[in-house]
Amino acid sequence: MTKLLFISPHLDDVVLSCGAYIASVAGTTAAVTIASVFTSSGEQDDAVVNALYEVRRNDDIRAAALLGATAIHLGFADAPLRNSHYHNFNTLLFHHQLPEQELPVAERIAARLQSLVQTLQPDVVYFPLGVGGHIDHQVVYASSKMITHATIRWYEDLPYAWLPGWSMVRMTQLQGVPDTATAYGSFEAPAVTASTLRFITSYISSEEDKARSYAMWQHEWGLLRQPYQHVLQWQLPDGMYARQAHSMPLHSVLAKADAISCYDTEWPALFGEEKQDIEKTLLAAIHDNQYQELFWCKTE
Repeated sequence: MTKLLFISPHLDDVVLSCGAYIASVAGTTAAVTIASVFTSSGEQDDAVVNALYEVRRNDDIRAAALLGATAIHLGFADAPLRNSHYHNFNTLLFHHQLPEQELPVAERIAARLQSLVQTLQPDVVYFPLGVGGHIDHQVVYASSKMITHATIRWYEDLPYAWLPGWSMVRMTQLQGVPDTATAYGSFEAPAVTASTLRFITSYISSEEDKARSYAMWQHEWGLLRQPYQHVLQWQLPDGMYARQAHSMPLHSVLAKADAISCYDTEWPALFGEEKQDIEKTLLAAIHDNQYQELFWCKTE
């Protein structure tokens, strides 16, 4: 049986981004492990915060089990608990280069993950691509480049990749050049702060935060040479990367929705007031009768 290891920055990222794919393979063709990185309050001596993380870790174990996977928690501290600078939408997101002070964190994470890879011997390890620029996702992406003796693929981070153009922004800021022979479709730049995606309205904390976020999004969009709707291959400095789109049956999508609903402290801010909003949001992402989760692999 194939062994797959998914690396999740937080206690829901892999389920959000890859849950349907995991549901479609776990226990049948693959043994799946989800290793979440930032799963504790670190050195915070706060009983309320510590209790919250205990709840979230238990939620994650339940969610992984619903998908047929095993959960592992590495115990690193979330960005706002490492550094108070990271406290709202514009300070947490829009990072596409790793700040120097975060490099030691990435190195410690890479060392833990290298040990985990040696122990589990997975056939493939999946890391976040870093769409959206969340600082914790960037730290984990950076750690992926330090892992040796492993086949690595990168998943497009949801919910960020649901915003049109943000995946392309990420590839561009990785110094990628789109293979125009595989590109199709185009559109005008959306206003990130005008999006109806629930997580944006939930996470933007003030009018100042909104203004700064919009200005940063405009800057990111200005880096694009051509706003293609889809690019199937990108030339990055270290080689060509190709997109792999996994299309999942409806029952796998519904399993993903059930798993997301385990994260009681998180899903309302991401999807809405009712649990049915989770399923509604996922089903709205079906196009041409297909629900897809997107991954990138190095081809040369």
